[in-house]
Amino acid sequence: MSGSVPQIITIDNSVIPAVTTDRIRYEGNLPTTPQTSNQLGGGDELLDATLTKASTGAAPDAAAAGQTVGVDAINAADEVAFLNTYIAGEAITVYNSSGTPVNVQMRWAKTFEDNGTQPDTWSLYYLSDSAATGANPKWTKVSDAQFDSSAGNGGQMLVPANDAMTITGLAVDGEVVGDMTLDFGTGALTQFSDSNGSAKISKLTQNGYPSGDLAGISISEAGRLVASYSNGRTRELHEISLVSFSGEAWLERVDGGAFEVTPESGEPIAGAQGRIVGKRLESSNTDIADEFSKLIVTQQAYSANTRIVSSGDQMLQEAINMIR
Repeated sequence: MSGSVPQIITIDNSVIPAVTTDRIRYEGNLPTTPQTSNQLGGGDELLDATLTKASTGAAPDAAAAGQTVGVDAINAADEVAFLNTYIAGEAITVYNSSGTPVNVQMRWAKTFEDNGTQPDTWSLYYLSDSAATGANPKWTKVSDAQFDSSAGNGGQMLVPANDAMTITGLAVDGEVVGDMTLDFGTGALTQFSDSNGSAKISKLTQNGYPSGDLAGISISEAGRLVASYSNGRTRELHEISLVSFSGEAWLERVDGGAFEVTPESGEPIAGAQGRIVGKRLESSNTDIADEFSKLIVTQQAYSANTRIVSSGDQMLQEAINMIR
């Protein structure tokens, strides 16, 4: 929608293209103590360090050997043990470049308790290959989040410092979406105690959408011609200008509830104040005072003509009587 010169409106009914998701907004709270299946059974609520597979494709880490916890992924063979130490982080549908919907399931696993040296640490995973078996990665790690548990500042996220994670080359079951920013907002992802020991996600949105066909047209109160599409998107295509006339009463009525300019009405004056209401019948815009004035003049003219005719009848009757 651009330009300021009035033109004839044409409706473009072409398909709007898909937009790839490249940002997810994620806000909520992680519990200080996650209520995992393992924890409910009297075990440790932390992720088992021996389950994580190194990014080099090496054998599973061994905590005793001092290797890093949660390096890359969880193998399909270790999924049951992983599921016993995670909490759900919700799921969201994103879209790739072709508009294909891709369901991203996220899970949080706490990997470290604050010991005065290292803060509380969580790892975020997403289901990357639901059909994986054996030693093949099934859950892919996104990154770690660390939270301050000290007095006064407890619950605030320390890492990542920019309140965002990057999912590199996001792909689920072979459907590639690409790099994705997981935006937690400023201070919007926290760690506080929760009676249920579960994650409470307060906001989860994304910025992609599939292609869409034109589904309908409407007009807003601002005078914008708005197109609605089958994918739920809307677009403002044109703006309908409001105009006024010096002699509005002299506009000529034509078919279709429209009016045409006449020499008496004058040319349209752009920039008139008002609003447009769609799907409504217009109330009467008649100038009552002006119409009553015209009615009075017409009635007086009729009365005068009636008196003239009456006088003429009397004179004619007198002439007839004289002849008799």
